[in-house]
Amino acid sequence: MSTKHKQREASERTCAGCRETLAPESLERFILMDEELVHDLRKRAPGRGAWVMAKRECLERALAGGFARSFRSRVKAPAPEELVESMSQGIRLRLKETLQVGVRARQLAIGQEAVSEAFKQDRVHLLLIGNDASDGTRKRFATNAERKGVEVSEDLTGSNLGTWLGRDFVSALGVCDRSRADQIQYDLGCLKALGAVEG
Repeated sequence: MSTKHKQREASERTCAGCRETLAPESLERFILMDEELVHDLRKRAPGRGAWVMAKRECLERALAGGFARSFRSRVKAPAPEELVESMSQGIRLRLKETLQVGVRARQLAIGQEAVSEAFKQDRVHLLLIGNDASDGTRKRFATNAERKGVEVSEDLTGSNLGTWLGRDFVSALGVCDRSRADQIQYDLGCLKALGAVEG
């Protein structure tokens, strides 16, 4: 077995719910404090961690014994809905912070004019369109993104994006950094899987 293969295997984690083995980037991490589960949003808190996919069925299985098996310890398991809500709030916070850091790093094109310019320069890796933007705006930018082969998400409202970014309303937002786009897509995917995307 090659060293690279061993390193890849060593970096993989097993979901405490379905037992599937995945890269840490595809799972959420929990730690145990006084027998209570704590969602480790940054995935780097010290101590033993348990990993789980952000899916209701995986969380339910983990709560039914998977977490206790992973921690090899007693776990005070909350109700599934309580854990889903807690995780959803954390992931929304992480998504908001990812966007705010993207502003400071100048990796976002905010607003229709900025997004149009970024598209001309082929800098957009992900397009967020407010699902409460006008039909004309949504169609125009979605068509442009499709022509350019850019992923599009209409999972957030322009009002939400505006609040997070200190503006009244953001109808279109282009993410101009690949790794930041991947993180945003992952978090949006988690919220969808948890049934927690806010329309």
